[in-house]
Amino acid sequence: MNYIRVSIRVSNADAIDFVIADLQDKPVESIEVMGLAVVAYVPKDQYQVIKTDDFPLGLLKSPLKIDTEEIPHENWNINWESNFSPVNVENQVLIKAQFHSNLDIDKYQYLIEINPKMAFGTGHHPTTYLMIQELLKFDLMDKKILDMGCGTGILTVLAVKMGANRAVGIEIDPYTAINAIEITDTNNVSDYVDIYTGGAELISSNGPAQSSYDYILANINRNTLLSDMESFAKNSSNGTILQLSGFYLEDVPRVLDRAKDCGYFLLSQSSKEGWIHLTLTYHSRT
Repeated sequence: MNYIRVSIRVSNADAIDFVIADLQDKPVESIEVMGLAVVAYVPKDQYQVIKTDDFPLGLLKSPLKIDTEEIPHENWNINWESNFSPVNVENQVLIKAQFHSNLDIDKYQYLIEINPKMAFGTGHHPTTYLMIQELLKFDLMDKKILDMGCGTGILTVLAVKMGANRAVGIEIDPYTAINAIEITDTNNVSDYVDIYTGGAELISSNGPAQSSYDYILANINRNTLLSDMESFAKNSSNGTILQLSGFYLEDVPRVLDRAKDCGYFLLSQSSKEGWIHLTLTYHSRT
């Protein structure tokens, strides 16, 4: 899959969070902040021309300049490998590439080795950090895990390393799903993992991944979370833990309202660099 890289340049840093908020309704898979530019990556087959008028919040803070460029899928590997550094989460989890050497890996409880073929899912994004940070607080021994929008499978791998007896990853992009399968092999957890290509239809009635899960992890954009919440509930039982990230503080009321409508209740909330993480639990209304 090819991507359109959209660079939105602002004149002052105060506008950056507002530009990111304006992007919430776009089919953006990854966002980077590079100085005074917000760089968003949109799958080419979902891209529609993005204009300055699409940023009403950002324009309140700064004039904007927008540039776009098509990025062939095969160029991602060169890009990430030249910039990828190991990721340390709470001095418990180390995410490293296969080419990283001279690291004191023995001091970490969990080691995840990746060789992603795209720039998404390397563990550097604040939401991935939040998901790992919060997951470490739970006992996953002998639990069944669903990772929606699993990306390169980092959370899926970690869940198994933490003791889960089954982990299911669902990823809409076929290239990334193949990469996730390879990464489960690299980390010797493939016997405990199933990776599917697709979306929430896979956990609908009679879907191949439909089941009752102990933990559901979903690090996806706000609109997808709102759309898929009912499907999550249908795969939950009393006490199922739902962990959500991929949205901002202003989105929390809407996400919580939707979650409550579907039977979830808030346990905790955390944040990192403006991104929000919610931990909820499910209780059946019948």
